[in-house]
Amino acid sequence: MKQVKQIVVALLLFVATTSFVNAQSKVAHIDVTQLLSAMPEMKAAEAELKKLQETYNA
Repeated sequence: MKQVKQIVVALLLFVATTSFVNAQSKVAHIDVTQLLSAMPEMKAAEAELKKLQETYNA
């Protein structure tokens, strides 16, 4: 019976520690598409790509 209690306590400590570590590792979730579309470099790259596409299509 004593071993069962020790195993249960060890298991509870393990689960509590792992969930605490996982909670700290979550930082943020971002929408990469929205982030890229808001960057001025993206607009310049799209304009350059469109210009290059028109050159190749001509």
